[in-house]
Amino acid sequence: KQWYQRRVRGIKEIAENEKEMNTFIDLAETVEDAARSDRLSGLNQIIRAIKPLVFDVKSGDGYDKFKIAFNEMYDTVEESLSTITKKLKDVRDNLDWFKNIEGLQTDTTKRSISQVEELKQYGRFIIGCKEEKTDFFEERKIDDLMRAEIQNGEKCWKMKYEELKELNSNLVLIRVQQDHHHKVHNFIQVFSKLCQICDTFKKLNECGHESYQKWSHEFDYRDPEITFQEVEKLYTDMDSELKTFQEQLENKIKQCEPLTNFTLLQLLFLRRKLARFPQMSISDPIYHQTLMLLQAINPEISEEDLKKHIHSNSQDSSSNSMELDELGDILNRLTPNPTNRAGDIPELVTSTFQKGKVNLVKVNKRDIFRCVLSLFKATNRGPAAEEVLCCTPDTTEEQISVFLRRTIFIKNSQQISCLLCPEKLTYQLNKHFIEEYQRLTGAFNTRSSYLLVVVTEDNAASEIASTYIAETRQFSLADPTVIKDFTRTLR
Repeated sequence: KQWYQRRVRGIKEIAENEKEMNTFIDLAETVEDAARSDRLSGLNQIIRAIKPLVFDVKSGDGYDKFKIAFNEMYDTVEESLSTITKKLKDVRDNLDWFKNIEGLQTDTTKRSISQVEELKQYGRFIIGCKEEKTDFFEERKIDDLMRAEIQNGEKCWKMKYEELKELNSNLVLIRVQQDHHHKVHNFIQVFSKLCQICDTFKKLNECGHESYQKWSHEFDYRDPEITFQEVEKLYTDMDSELKTFQEQLENKIKQCEPLTNFTLLQLLFLRRKLARFPQMSISDPIYHQTLMLLQAINPEISEEDLKKHIHSNSQDSSSNSMELDELGDILNRLTPNPTNRAGDIPELVTSTFQKGKVNLVKVNKRDIFRCVLSLFKATNRGPAAEEVLCCTPDTTEEQISVFLRRTIFIKNSQQISCLLCPEKLTYQLNKHFIEEYQRLTGAFNTRSSYLLVVVTEDNAASEIASTYIAETRQFSLADPTVIKDFTRTLR
């Protein structure tokens, strides 16, 4: 017991709690020296190992609590037994270097506090963009949507988003220091909320909300408390407006299946460009870009067909943008009648998977595509492009949203929607899939006959797999030779 108490006291001389210890690691990682990265990694692993015993057990806790914490620490150490001894030795041999880390941050702390003080006395934040975007396929970057201006007499300078982000990161690291806490906490709150406003502004743009195509707003930072209240109110109002506008759009998209083939940004592009398509020159790159986009619903579409259908609509030629209903009407007439497939999804499939739910299938990494092909082999047809979304690190929020809208809104009795490899998505995109699925199935009177299958690797971790673990299904894969013969018939 005495040995344990001495060791704990020694560690707590560096950090009183887990939060301070994590901050200590963050401070260490700001020291730009690649040769020391292994040392920091070692310290981080050791801290994670000892955390239950050092920070979770409090004075007065009984033996049972100590035993639980000890077992947690033992399990962590056992998992990395081959390396942790060397890392412990390395940390011991470099204690002087670790003791000097906080001193290395003195200049950064002074500079950051000085910048915050100047912002409080002479600064203002500016968010938004006064210029309307012309290329709707190029996403607005947050770098262009936020900046700060400081006006001190004749001296005036600007801080770009990246500079504000760096300042915020520095302030997060020094916030635990009590003598600076009150100076930096408000800035961190305001900056976080401004980032949320910029993200909401981007989404309102992509939805085609006319009021936000040209929009900017200024916040005087000389009274930080009032500034935070103003920022929080603006975010709440914009977020509410976004949700209302998105729901209106989704209701219209639900009524017109061809609209589900496009992202909201693409729909905005088509609304703008088709409004003046008849007047466009054939040499205009946008002319051909519009045609190529519409070929997603009809590969045979011609310029004459498109112009005929636009002219047949009673549209105001002076308008810069057509209504979504009007665009839906044009797309409906451009879309060829679907080839009706005989029957419904075979019982072999429906007996394994449940309609109107997320069905989770876990397979070996090399069997992911075999699983999908086995599923469609049971229906005697190959998968259509819109039925499969294979996730990669480059998959976007809008691709996931389009995939879910197609799954839930399209009334096709033989459609099977497959999401592959959710473990390759970021945590944020995993959460987006879950929240968007819940929103679309909860906010709208959706059919329950869609079939949605998520195929993931056996041992891969993802938020989607964790959320729908109760919906795991056992599915027998077709023999590889059968799959090979089946793929030949699809060519």
